[in-house]
Amino acid sequence: MSSTVLDAAHSVVHDYPGGAEALATRLKMASSTLRSQVNVNANTHVFGLKTAVTASQLTGDPRILFAFASELGYVCMPGEGIELDVSPLMAVSQLMAAHGDVGQVVHEALSDGRISSAEQDAIEDAIAANIQRLHALQNAVRAARRKGGRCD
Repeated sequence: MSSTVLDAAHSVVHDYPGGAEALATRLKMASSTLRSQVNVNANTHVFGLKTAVTASQLTGDPRILFAFASELGYVCMPGEGIELDVSPLMAVSQLMAAHGDVGQVVHEALSDGRISSAEQDAIEDAIAANIQRLHALQNAVRAARRKGGRCD
């Protein structure tokens, strides 16, 4: 497993409220085992996929997933917020609004000639919202097609 993914696993485990001890209890394993599994300098224990998924679910922390995707040249984004019952016209309208939001956030961030960490976060959030709107449009078009092409 790449060190980036292991670094993410280490952070997920140790940043959990109560740390590795609390998460290990929920994973039904010894805390020493869990600490060894996410120790990038140890190779005596393996942090397996099943444990990684369960730990991510229990913590609500997607960093392992994001690191894994990044290692493969992909990006991940949350699926929630994607409307499933919207017309294609409304989906396009929402997409254009989200696109405008990206432009506004970037414009504001560049106004002083520098991009701060908070501004970068705001830009990335706006881009993620725009991508979600693209997925909503895709879902709306698919739903319309399933309805025999009706767009209402």
